[in-house]
Amino acid sequence: MSDEFDADVSIITPFFMHENDVDNIGLSSEFRHWTEYGWKRGDPSVNSSGTNESSYEFMDFIVEALIDNNSSLDRIVIAGHSAGAQFVQKYLAGTTVEQDVAEPAGVEMKYVVIAPESYMWLTSTRPGDEGSCSGYNNYKYGVAGRSGNDYMNDKTNSALIQEALFRKVYYVVGSNDTDPGSDPECAETVQGTDRRDRNLEFFNNIDNVFRDQFFMGDAQSLAYRDMFHRRLLLSGVSHESSQILATSRTDMAEGLFEGW
Repeated sequence: MSDEFDADVSIITPFFMHENDVDNIGLSSEFRHWTEYGWKRGDPSVNSSGTNESSYEFMDFIVEALIDNNSSLDRIVIAGHSAGAQFVQKYLAGTTVEQDVAEPAGVEMKYVVIAPESYMWLTSTRPGDEGSCSGYNNYKYGVAGRSGNDYMNDKTNSALIQEALFRKVYYVVGSNDTDPGSDPECAETVQGTDRRDRNLEFFNNIDNVFRDQFFMGDAQSLAYRDMFHRRLLLSGVSHESSQILATSRTDMAEGLFEGW
């Protein structure tokens, strides 16, 4: 990418604090924060006073503020790696900020999901043995059982799936990212043996959803899918974010910033 291109890009990195962060920094429990796992699935904050808000509401706020205060803005890319990728993959299905705010303002939105430990699947089928894992399709691993999360429960299952299908998303993983994750739950292992495997299996699931919902043949459904979803396998790369970003910069730029 050229220097001219780089000069036109701003990078914003939200910090969603959880309980340990609040303790380590020495902040009051009234300061807005989330549980260690809740921030990445859009749960309400757990601060002791004030409004308890979803971490996804804060992302909506950031997107709205960027659009409202930058008249020349033409594109927003929301990217996350590992736990951040879990955040992005669910947020893109649950948010309405794209159609409510970005599209009317002429701002394009795209998403990058890099090597999460698990995915929110769009169907109830898994490559592993679902019968051995109770709750394998409950949120955050599937679209069922979202009653404890007001933000994500604001849509029906079918609406959530439709939103996920028609976002522009890059799914990125390293060919050497064979770590199954730290003490993975059965709901993760039925998605695949490791991050690389789960990435491929979830992408295949998207293919199946397009094929089944739109009654297309293989070639047509894959062409339609490619309008919205792309997968990038990085040769020789493991789970290190520095390796991923350095290796994938050119490849992702072609899709994210040059005509896709």
